[in-house]
Amino acid sequence: GIKHWDRPFAGSSAFVWSSSFTNGVSVSTDSGGTFTGANGTENNELPSLAVNATIQLSDTTVMAGLDPDTAPGEGGAYWSPDEGATPWVKGLGTESTTDDVVEFAEVEANGDVLCVVQGDGTTEGGVYLSGDKGRHWTALNTDLDTADQTVTDIIESTEEPVTYYIGTATDGVYGNTIEANPYPTVSSVDASSGPS
Repeated sequence: GIKHWDRPFAGSSAFVWSSSFTNGVSVSTDSGGTFTGANGTENNELPSLAVNATIQLSDTTVMAGLDPDTAPGEGGAYWSPDEGATPWVKGLGTESTTDDVVEFAEVEANGDVLCVVQGDGTTEGGVYLSGDKGRHWTALNTDLDTADQTVTDIIESTEEPVTYYIGTATDGVYGNTIEANPYPTVSSVDASSGPS
């Protein structure tokens, strides 16, 4: 069955994405009437169909969070730049992003992406941030005991500034505000002194 639904707020508005632990990523182009597999094609497919979460970002990038239990070493956050039409690529980052990615959230202010990684008691989980649409990840686990807390979900508030809440399996809910800074604008590049 379907584990997670995601309706993007941009990109192809009629697309609805779903994830399943047995069928991987599926997409509907008729607002959920019918679904077809979107796991890639030969030599470009996801390495496992055990997918915990999907999200379409505000552009056409789609991300999938894989469970490592069915394909050891293949868990983590994968991305496709064009709604799954081209190869799925595994994001790079800390050791924990090779584990069980269970949820995503997009920071609407600047397009950064958060993912929740569920630890297993021997490997740390926690919250990770990508500023480049899933290609690289960094941990945001200050004041979070990732060795003892199993992070299971992330949601965002609707107030300004946005607060992100993470749920844990045994230790309650934590909240944090992430104020996104806009990326600097480079107006010119001087070979002798760099960007300005």
